[in-house]
Parts: sequence; structure tokens; C-alpha cells
Amino acid sequence: MKSLQFVSVYSTSAPRPTASSFSVLTGHFPFTLSFPSVFHCPSFVFRVAKLEWRIRFKLATLTYNALHTGRPPYLTDLVQFHTTPKSTRSSSTQLLFVPHHNLSFGSRAFRVSAPKVWNTLPLHIRQSQSLSTFRRHLKTHYFQLHVAYPAT
Repeated sequence: MKSLQFVSVYSTSAPRPTASSFSVLTGHFPFTLSFPSVFHCPSFVFRVAKLEWRIRFKLATLTYNALHTGRPPYLTDLVQFHTTPKSTRSSSTQLLFVPHHNLSFGSRAFRVSAPKVWNTLPLHIRQSQSLSTFRRHLKTHYFQLHVAYPAT
């Protein structure tokens, strides 16, 4: 029986991907996942890529709820609209303010990651009138992105 050995579960500075590792881009921070070769198959890579899109979908949905319904209140306090002192064309785009963070750990916080995901959405999705239409447009958008840029 083949013994299962993990090279590294989380590494930001992997020298070279091996046959049993692959890179995933989550947000703006690439990292390399290494798994035993028995787990390295296309369906497993697809499941990890689907997980990234699920996380983005959940963040965008929570942000929509926080902005439009005020629920949950503890998340509503964490997101703020980007404001400028002058009136500009981008004033009506409903962009969120992305706070500055010093550590990469801080980029995973809701107050930083939710505005990043929200600001990447097209305007017609951000301006949806109901949660059901927002979710429908968001799923279509992410599906089109996943088909256009599949995980390799």
C-alpha cells in the first residue's frame, strides 16, 4: 500500500509545483496546495476551483444583504460606500471602500475581502432590485467567468 505524504498544505513561497501540487488564486493571493498523488485528478482540481467561486458568491450575497436590508447588523457596520468630496461619474457606481491592511492575514477579513469582491462585480449586478435577481445574475456572471477562465 502506498503511503500518503503531504509536502505542504499551505505555502506562499513554494519553489516549484510538483506533480501532486497546483496553484489556486483566491482573491489576490496565490497559494500552492499540495496533496498526495492519489487526490490529484481533474475532478479534485475542479472541486477546489468551485470552492473559490462559492466563497466569492457567499461574500457577494452577504454584502448585498448588508447593504440593502441592513441584516446582519454586525456586517452592515463593516462595509461603507466609497465617497469622494467632489461629484464624479464614478459616484453612482456603488463602489465600496476597501480599508488598508498591513498583513496578508488582514486581507481575509470580511471588511477587506467583501468590498474587493463587490467592487469586481459589474454595475448591473450591483444595482439589482431584489436578492433573487441579484443571485441569478451573480451565478450567471460567475459561470461565464469560470467557462472563460477554467482552472488548469
